[in-house]
Amino acid sequence: MTGDRFHTLFKSGRTLDLSYRRNALRALQKKVAENRKGLTEYMMEDLDTGKIESAFFYLSAVEMRIRSALYLTGTRMPKQHKKGKFPAAVFGKENAYNEPIGVILLAPDPREPFLPWFSFYLASLSAGNCTVLRFAGRASQTASYITELANASIPDDFGTILLGEEEMPDLMPDKTFGGSSAGKCVAVLDGTRNLDRTAMKIVRAWKCNAGITGISPEAVLLPMPLRNRFIRQLDLWSQRIPGEGKPEKLQVLGYETGEDLLKALSGNGTALALYVFAKDEEFCDQIFLGTEYLEGCQNGTGIRPVGLPEQFTKCISSREVVTFSRGLIFPGKIKGLFQTVSTQ
Repeated sequence: MTGDRFHTLFKSGRTLDLSYRRNALRALQKKVAENRKGLTEYMMEDLDTGKIESAFFYLSAVEMRIRSALYLTGTRMPKQHKKGKFPAAVFGKENAYNEPIGVILLAPDPREPFLPWFSFYLASLSAGNCTVLRFAGRASQTASYITELANASIPDDFGTILLGEEEMPDLMPDKTFGGSSAGKCVAVLDGTRNLDRTAMKIVRAWKCNAGITGISPEAVLLPMPLRNRFIRQLDLWSQRIPGEGKPEKLQVLGYETGEDLLKALSGNGTALALYVFAKDEEFCDQIFLGTEYLEGCQNGTGIRPVGLPEQFTKCISSREVVTFSRGLIFPGKIKGLFQTVSTQ
């Protein structure tokens, strides 16, 4: 399997044509609209949600990302106007345009979910990049069905999604996103939130959301006196909630003091994701300011790191704004998918 077809298409200049991008994305939009029922049923089964929630939240979110990508196909228009050198400074202004980079490879960490990277894939196509999404995370019917619809709609030399063990073409991309070597995804509790409800959320993250909409915790840190009680609640919810994930994989660790907690977190390196369940704002600030992480969530609200370690800048700079909503993480302003060129 060769990746030459992607470079050939990009060098031909066809992806610079806005109508080419729009036609491809509109074909996907139509295909999803024609298969809403089937996609909703897969989401209901994978996410263990009702028909209304699956259709009006998760499915509509996917459709929204396709509409957003269609809107972004206009990004080859002048992004900004700036005063140029002579004679442009006298006779006119210099235009700065956004142009596609070329062939893009998206290769997320296997622990990351499908839908956010599918959104990133759409954004890359809308920018005019020939794009390959290599998703090696947990298999799901939802991801498989969306991949089937997308690959049937998007020309295979413009965009392709590969799942699991599918053969990877010899791509030689112009730019790659993903492939971080971050530490574990950690959930931190201080005991002030409802333990039973928190246990339910973590089990659901493992059994239902992992691989589709969210990153499931791999370790839980909470006060030592609450550890055994929390493990019992995890076991109960594990029996109640259907799904393939096994919360028994979770490390449930107790801490005695705040100093012990910060020491344990620092030993994890840069966390892939950091979840904090606590009512105490001071406690939350202490954790987020004292820990390195790529994506954060405080009681359901997304937290963006103030600064990221240098080694992660390349893989994360493409997602400037991260929004968490019921476990869905969608890229906001897209960076790194364009190169800016100037003309007079």
